[in-house]
Amino acid sequence: MMLVESPILVLVIGLTTAALLGGIWLQTGKRYLLVLAIAALALTAAGVLLERSVETDSEQIESTLHDLARDIERNDRPAVLDHIHSRATTIRQVASAETAQYEFEQVKIKSNLQITVHADAEPKTATAQFNVVVVGSGGLLGKSRRVPRYVTLELEQEDGSWRVLNYTHEDPSVGFKKR
Repeated sequence: MMLVESPILVLVIGLTTAALLGGIWLQTGKRYLLVLAIAALALTAAGVLLERSVETDSEQIESTLHDLARDIERNDRPAVLDHIHSRATTIRQVASAETAQYEFEQVKIKSNLQITVHADAEPKTATAQFNVVVVGSGGLLGKSRRVPRYVTLELEQEDGSWRVLNYTHEDPSVGFKKR
């Protein structure tokens, strides 16, 4: 799956191969090397297009997490609750109560996002772990404050979408220790 996760490997191999073949062609003048260099460029372009057209489970989960963060920022409580699995009734109640207490201004998922997909489970499940910084007010926060946390989400596919089954949040230093 690595080839469809990022175009970097395809680009490095393809462009290096094309450059080597092109360099050798310039030295020798053998026409078949030019054809091979052009073919390497064409295969590289095809590989990048393939990577862009395939959305992996990890990419779907990352997109879902950013959608969830955006919905929290917008204080769109029904949309936030829509990201919670239908079987996770307790989590839905907790999330509903917690989000009603606060007014969110910003939710920033940090770059240490780690997603583990358990593809052999039926339905598929996944775990996402990351640091997040939330800016908001209300509840115990009072005035607008910046609150960093380390979040662990358990997700499961439901009706073709990834939804939260469970979540925990703890001190943000946990995320630094896991690097």
